[in-house]
Formats: sequence, C-alpha cells, structure tokens
Amino acid sequence: MIERPLLRHASAIHLTSLQEQEEVAMVYATTKAIVIPDFVKKSVVIPEPIRQFQHIAKPVTSALRGNVVLFLSRIDRVKGLELLLRGFRVVLQEVSDCHLIVAGAGDLKLTQELKDLAKTLRIEDSVTWRGFVSGPEKWRLLGSAKVFVLPSYSESFGVAVLEALFAGVPVVVSNKVALHREIEAFNAGLVTKCDPDAIADAIIRLLNDTETATRLAANGKTMVEAQFSETSVLQRLLALYNFCLHDSRSAKHH
Repeated sequence: MIERPLLRHASAIHLTSLQEQEEVAMVYATTKAIVIPDFVKKSVVIPEPIRQFQHIAKPVTSALRGNVVLFLSRIDRVKGLELLLRGFRVVLQEVSDCHLIVAGAGDLKLTQELKDLAKTLRIEDSVTWRGFVSGPEKWRLLGSAKVFVLPSYSESFGVAVLEALFAGVPVVVSNKVALHREIEAFNAGLVTKCDPDAIADAIIRLLNDTETATRLAANGKTMVEAQFSETSVLQRLLALYNFCLHDSRSAKHH
C-alpha cells in the first residue's frame, strides 16, 4: 500500500550493489534501478598499525607479532560469527600464531552465546572481543590485520569490507555479501560459502600464501580507487539527482 506507489512514481531507485538490484527485481520489476555504491572518504588517513594492545586483553599483545584475523561489524545473527568461530578452530590447528579480534557491538545475549561457543570450542584464549571501535582506532585495527573476514548470511552492501580493501587488507567474504561479485571481478579477495570449513580454508590460504595475499590486497585497493572513490561516487550521485529533477519538471509540464 505504501512502498509500491513510491516505487512506481519514483524517477529512479537508488541501489548500492548488483545483488541488491537483483533482490529488488524479484519482488518488483523495474527499469528505474540505478546502482551507485557507497564510498570511502578520500580524507581518510590510515594510521600506523597498532603494535601493542596494553588496554585490551593480554593475548592480543603477543598475537600482533603473529597473524591477526579481524571481524569488524555489528554483532548480529545475520553476520555469521558462529561460522567464523567454528572455522577459526580449524585455522588454529594449521596456524598456531594466530589471533581473532571481534570488533563490534550488538545484541548482548547473542554476544554471550558466541563467547560461550568460543569456550566450548576451546579457542577463547585466541579470541578478543574488542567491542565497538571507530575513527583512528578502527583504522589502526584494519592496518594491523593480516586477513579481514565477513561471513554474513545476508549483506546488502558491506561497508566494512570496502574499508578493509581501502586499508590494503586481503578479505574473505561469503557469497551472500553483496560486494562479493565486485571482489571476484577484480580478484580482490576470496569468496566462500557460508560454511566453517570453507571459511577456514580461505583464511589459512591467505595467512600461508604471502604472494597471493599481497596480490589480492593490491587488487582491492585498485578496485576501491576505480569504483568506490568519493569523487567517482559523488559525481554519479549528482548526475542521478539532476536526472530526477529534470524528470520531475518534465512530468509537471505534461
């Protein structure tokens, strides 16, 4: 009653990814869909990576001399964190000097369930629950990571993935993260099923194969500069709004 008239009379429908466009098409066929992604601000400066974490849990200090795997997102069931925890147990069997940092806030009951799962899996000493981070601290965490992982069951875009690519971190994402198609097209990361073993295999590959990780990270930065820069996206948004204004004025005259 509300949404369909809005869609029908809109001059354009702004979507942020090809996957989101396909999902809209499943419920509403339209030729008005325009895909313009989110972007990373060009003013962002990547600080030096964190070398010591005195203010965080003790295991992280030594872990930063090894391999840091980073999850940076809201804690929600849709994010697939239980898949990552189960997969990380496999990673630890292959890469001993490895630590998982979970940066993000969310449902307290779910957070406790996930912490309990880590204990059940006997990986709690290798996992740090950092909580919400932002600003320079967020970028320092990204700069310290060897691998960024987002194993979501559904993700309409994935801003954190874009930020990781911008920071030069090789990424592992599920094939339910909307950006996975662009990542595959640019060979900018590894895309997996929502499966613990598949996620573990991808993480292990990036931790053990420095050449591949470096190449994917470089491709990721190229991808961001080519399609997700602030200048490029804002130019496309301005063109879209100018089109909508022209379309609206034309409709009034008719």
